Amino acid sequence: MAATLLRRAEVVQGSPATKIADALGHQVLRNQRIPHGDVARLHPVTCAILIAPCDYEPRVQWSVAHELAETYTADRIEPELHEAYCDRVAAALLMPRERFIRSAKACGLRLPQLRQVWPSCSREAIVSRIANLFPNTVASSWRGNRFKFRRTSDEYQPPELATELEAFCAAEAAYHGRESWVREGNIGVRAWPAAGGRALALCVAA
Repeated sequence: MAATLLRRAEVVQGSPATKIADALGHQVLRNQRIPHGDVARLHPVTCAILIAPCDYEPRVQWSVAHELAETYTADRIEPELHEAYCDRVAAALLMPRERFIRSAKACGLRLPQLRQVWPSCSREAIVSRIANLFPNTVASSWRGNRFKFRRTSDEYQPPELATELEAFCAAEAAYHGRESWVREGNIGVRAWPAAGGRALALCVAA
């Protein structure tokens, strides 16, 4: 789906979602009247994508990409899979598979460098995309000793030790405000501080 939309839009891979939407014929407009909690929605008549005021640009870009996925997703997608499918399409629109894999390998999956390569994407979206595309990988967001989300590559079942190492690295990164890393056996974990006393962790099993 994402590859098809990008071909139709004829934009450079890695372009902001607002540019992709415009190339597909969807005007992107700021709108003060969008209900609280929503960031973007499609106008039912004009097919414009309406965006609520938001100072965090990666959130805007993700919301527009997700709205494009919602617009072009076929009705045959099962309802319980619909939201996850649209998230995957949004990620693939913003971070096309082959280019993203090349950039991630080039910097050893390090989040600060990838954030520079993909400025339209949040760090949460970037680590989630890594888990989506790299085998035996776990991406997670932590506050204290609890994770807000934890995503794995398809069908990968991480060992219990992985969770312990992620929690340790995330706590250290949040406390010291710098990158933390640890390796035990074939499991390597890196974590980076995030806003609000949180941390993002990436676990890779060799």
